[in-house]
Amino acid sequence: MPVFFNPIAIESSISFEGHVELGGLVVGRTVPDALRCPNCGAEYSLLVPAGASVSEVEAYRSYLSEALTESCGMHPPVVQG
Repeated sequence: MPVFFNPIAIESSISFEGHVELGGLVVGRTVPDALRCPNCGAEYSLLVPAGASVSEVEAYRSYLSEALTESCGMHPPVVQG
């Protein structure tokens, strides 16, 4: 049974494994250093559903990149779409 969740940007300085498991089932995967604020250079990894396609990951990256740009100067450690 697939598990769905909104993509999450996690500050790269926070240690995070390459995947997320729920009840022994891999439900999410991490794309390390996938996002960078164009203004201040803050780096974030992207946590996406395990079954997300390449085009979905790119859409998540674009959406969360805009959110990071808008919050420059007050970046939270975690940004959820």
